[in-house]
Amino acid sequence: MRALAAARPDAVFVLGDLVFDGGSARHWAALDALMAPVRDAGIPAFTAFSNHEYWGSRGGERHLFARFPHLGGRRWDEVAYGSIRVVVLDSNIDERTPAAWDAQIRW
Repeated sequence: MRALAAARPDAVFVLGDLVFDGGSARHWAALDALMAPVRDAGIPAFTAFSNHEYWGSRGGERHLFARFPHLGGRRWDEVAYGSIRVVVLDSNIDERTPAAWDAQIRW
């Protein structure tokens, strides 16, 4: 991550599975330490809400949203950089309520 931060990318996209156990504060603390060079360099980081964020003792939502507040509690996002637009969706239909799934589909 130090080398990545030193390369000064415009942004970093982590495609889910940020931690093994989404409910583990210890796993999230390890991610925080790993991502520190990127965060300290002021490089924006974006993620997808993936199955590991649902695993374990639950609480993964709270941990993920604390680290990615731009999501505003949503499990989907859209990020534009110049002519590139990245759409991030949560495909974990079995973990979502029908209303939450419909909200993402409507968006």
